Amino acid sequence: MDSDFILFFLFYFRDLFETLFANKRLRPAPGHNLELKQIADLLIAKDNQLKGYLKLAQEQEKNKAKMDSLILELNKEEEEINSFQKSLKEAEHILV
Repeated sequence: MDSDFILFFLFYFRDLFETLFANKRLRPAPGHNLELKQIADLLIAKDNQLKGYLKLAQEQEKNKAKMDSLILELNKEEEEINSFQKSLKEAEHILV
């Protein structure tokens, strides 16, 4: 994976935990199961969101590979066209 992608997730998780524990009403306290459930629900929601991001990243990676392949093919075709144009100019000079 790309190092920028990994850094994104590291910062994302850090921000998630800072947000969760900065809010005093979500801090775990003895006998407060509701607060723990809220934290668990938030973590599950974030996990699902991250899974969606990973799926999107995989799709984008596939699309980038396709684009790279098409660019290579386009470059080959362009080289072939340039070669044909050069041959055509040489033939024109011979005919003149």
